[in-house]
Amino acid sequence: MKALERSKIGHVQIHQLRHTAAVTMLSSGVPLEKVSQGLGHSNPAITVST
Repeated sequence: MKALERSKIGHVQIHQLRHTAAVTMLSSGVPLEKVSQGLGHSNPAITVST
């Protein structure tokens, strides 16, 4: 069974969850470099452009 089906949060795509996580971290004051690392981006410019 897929993780999203098990979570029972409805129709959500994984990129939406990643975006929400990134916005939440940045809004909470987590440095961009740490958010970028957490998302697995090779550098912060990718995080900013996304």
